[in-house]
Amino acid sequence: MDQGNIKFMAHKMINEKGIDKVDLSMLDETIRKMIYESYGDKFFSFLGPSFLSVTLKAYGKAKSHEKIKQKLEEEANYAIKEELFGYALLCYKLLNNEQMIKFLENNYKDKGKDIETNYTNLYEELFNIIKLE
Repeated sequence: MDQGNIKFMAHKMINEKGIDKVDLSMLDETIRKMIYESYGDKFFSFLGPSFLSVTLKAYGKAKSHEKIKQKLEEEANYAIKEELFGYALLCYKLLNNEQMIKFLENNYKDKGKDIETNYTNLYEELFNIIKLE
């Protein structure tokens, strides 16, 4: 079976079962990386917490640290422009950007369109998956 067929079949399974419920451990690491990275790429341009979650999970499984950082930076920029300061804070925490974390906590803690949203569960879910170095 060629890599294109494997990728197609794996993406279909991930869509049906969810990224956390598909076992690709029997495949070579290079093929797994290609599958997960290409899956994350499908959602990269979409913005918001639900797309962030699936994209980072895919890139985390592919160990694509640069793509994780790039996605988080894009999401943080989007969040600030949309005045979703809690979401921006989540992104900067995942990026471990202490300067922006302090800036947002000191100046925007009680402001923004998402003031009622609690991102704690999403942070905890993603933190252990992405493991930025």
